[in-house]
Amino acid sequence: MKDPDKNKVIAAIIQHIQSSMDVINAAIGDAHTAATHEETQAKSKYDTFALESSYLANGQTKRLAELDEGLQYFKNILPSALSQTISANHLIQLSKNDTPLYVLLAPCGGGIRVDVDDFTVSVITPDSPLGELLLGAHVGDFFDIKAKGQEIEYEVLAFK
Repeated sequence: MKDPDKNKVIAAIIQHIQSSMDVINAAIGDAHTAATHEETQAKSKYDTFALESSYLANGQTKRLAELDEGLQYFKNILPSALSQTISANHLIQLSKNDTPLYVLLAPCGGGIRVDVDDFTVSVITPDSPLGELLLGAHVGDFFDIKAKGQEIEYEVLAFK
């Protein structure tokens, strides 16, 4: 079976981020409406619905800015330099306890998962435990990470 196409992976990540931004924009509009609508204005000092809605809109606006930063990054991602070691922007094929796994190492977008060419690809950041171990790794390197009380073994099979 062929590896996932890196350009398709990046395009799918961009689409995922844009969809998330659409949802958040709608939520911001709803929260703003709830915070400013005359029926939701406080009728007593204990009525905090409008205030809570404004906090929600503020939090969503911050999340939207983070997503936009990621969107700009992935839209302008540069090809990975040909190297013998793993660095940012590499699409990495791993074996996780003998099960194939694909990850894209990037400085933002951690936690995003996309399906491309019958593969699931996860974005991980260098700040994550696995991302930290992968930076500078070579094909054939092994790593053990303890998660939820279990030892997970990873092997670097390939990267591009």
